Amino acid sequence: MPPTNDNLHQIMYTSTAAQHMDVADLSDLLMQARETNNRLDVTGMLLYRKKSFMQLIEGEHDTLVDLYETIQADERHRNVITLLDDHADDRDFEGWSMAFRYLGDLAPDDLPEGYSNFFDKGFEASDLQEDSSYGKSMLLYFRDAGEF
Repeated sequence: MPPTNDNLHQIMYTSTAAQHMDVADLSDLLMQARETNNRLDVTGMLLYRKKSFMQLIEGEHDTLVDLYETIQADERHRNVITLLDDHADDRDFEGWSMAFRYLGDLAPDDLPEGYSNFFDKGFEASDLQEDSSYGKSMLLYFRDAGEF
């Protein structure tokens, strides 16, 4: 059962990959994340650039707390820093078990299945609705800043 707005929560973090991840590694990671997230009714967005991850996950509070503990213990990354851990009024990534954006220089044909163009240039922060979440705004900021 989907969480009610009273119980909807978002967690956003950054971390560093333990080693360089190629397209096959990222595809495997996304497949696992989407399978887990579909089962748990979690949605979100994952960014990757130069061994750095930024992820926003959203769903029922207790489910997210448990999932985030698992994420923090994952040996594929280290230096996990929580940027946001708060109630959310609405989902920002409804329908995306895990949207993904590679912020590097891969050709479009090399990108993993499920690639989202949400962060392509041309989508501006001013295009966000007035009620867009802090997390979604942060993701756009880091897209434009070039580093995170």
